[in-house]
Formats: sequence, C-alpha cells, structure tokens
Amino acid sequence: MISISEQIKMTEQVLSRAERSYKGRLEGTLVVAKRGGSVKYYLQTEHGKKRRYLPKTQDKAIRRLAQAEYDKSFLKAAKTLMKSLKTIEKAGAERSAAELYRALTRPYDDLSKERKQLVIPYILPTEDYIREWENKPMEPFPVNEEQTFFLTEKGDKVRSKSEKIIADKLFHEGIPYRYEAVLDLQGVKVHPDFTLLDTKERTEIYFEHFGMMQDPDYCRNALNKIAHYEKCGCRLGRELLCTFESAENPLDMKTLDSKLMSLKNE
Repeated sequence: MISISEQIKMTEQVLSRAERSYKGRLEGTLVVAKRGGSVKYYLQTEHGKKRRYLPKTQDKAIRRLAQAEYDKSFLKAAKTLMKSLKTIEKAGAERSAAELYRALTRPYDDLSKERKQLVIPYILPTEDYIREWENKPMEPFPVNEEQTFFLTEKGDKVRSKSEKIIADKLFHEGIPYRYEAVLDLQGVKVHPDFTLLDTKERTEIYFEHFGMMQDPDYCRNALNKIAHYEKCGCRLGRELLCTFESAENPLDMKTLDSKLMSLKNE
C-alpha cells in the first residue's frame, strides 16, 4: 500500500513537471479535424475567428499545442487531488492509491485517439503500465528439462496441475502475472509461484501455492517461507496470498476465487 505521504510526494513531482511544461506553451488552441480517413490540424487563436492550417511539417508545434491542452487538464486534476490528499493527511487517515491513479490518468484517458498520439502523459495509462510490467526483464528460475511441465493457456510452463489451474484462472480474470520471477527479500532470493500485479494500486502481490501439505518436512518449509515473507513486510492476505492442498484436501476453487476477488478487473 502506498502511504498518503508517498502519494503526496508523487503528485508534487508530476505537478512540478506539468507546470514547467505548461509555462513553455504556445499561444492558441489546437483543432483536430477528421475528414474521411485523414486528420488535419489547425491553430485557433484565442480571439481569432479564423483557423490557420498546420501542415505535418509543423509537427513540433502541433505536439506542443496538444501537450499544452493536456497539461492544463492534468494540472487541474492534480491540484484537486493534492487538496484532497492534504486533507486526508491532516486527519491522519489513509486512502487507497487507486484513487490517485484514477485521478491522474483521467486527463489522458479522456483524450481522443488522435490527441493521445500527440502528447506524453505524466502517468502511464493502465494498459501501458501493465504492458511495461509484463515485459520487464526476468531472471529465470533454474529448471530440470526432464521434469514434467504443464502448459497454461497463456503459454507458460508450470510445474503442477494445480499451478496450471491457478495460472488459467488468473489469465481468464485478466490479472497480470509472472511465473517464478525472482524476488529479493532482504538479501534472500525467492521465486514466488506467481507475482501478481494489482492494476488499481500498481503494486505487486506474491502468490504461493503449497501443494504437499501432507508431508511434514514440506509443511515445515512452507511455514518457514511464510514467516520470512511476513518478516520482510509481506503480510499474509495482503501482499502475500497463499493456497494450500494435500492428498486429502485438493485445491478449493471457491477459496481461490475469494482470494483473487480484489484483483479482478471489473
């Protein structure tokens, strides 16, 4: 969870960048006109009645005009957000970062497709953020090629039928995940079965499935692993999700569904 003080700091930083950009704006308004399959751009001065056509050779000016209008909208949203965050901080309360990202991405989301191509957003849109997260370089977990693997619907190779069930559930629910990505927990490298992205909060959740709980040694190692996660600040049920099964008690799909409820993109 991102604290209110961290949310304020983040908002201050993007506000500062937007203010610097807006100060260097060009005078006038960009008019985007779609005619048939082509797009044309015009400069509308504040008090002028005529529009001046901007050829594509003036791409830099077109982009600056579009950026200025986005900056203006972004600054309004960010300043409103900042007032709200300051009030919450003064009250000693906390609030989900989901509201922050919704407020700061809305000015870009509200733009037309043509205008989006002309501006640089201060906060990545959700789809772009997910794509960037999924494409981050990943240190592979060493595997034995002779081991049996199960192919998921996303195309990953996982080590058990239960992991395939979990992976396919994540895929169908639209929850971005990475399989066995390396995680450094205070100097100890672990490979959570799944690293999930909470797209609303833009934070990572670690998911471990413990599938041999009938084995005393396996059970002991599982408990030690959970304890280490919590020692490093990953709270069970918050930053860390776990499912368990044994020979007598297979993976419970209702339990899995309830654990993933808050991460679903609805």
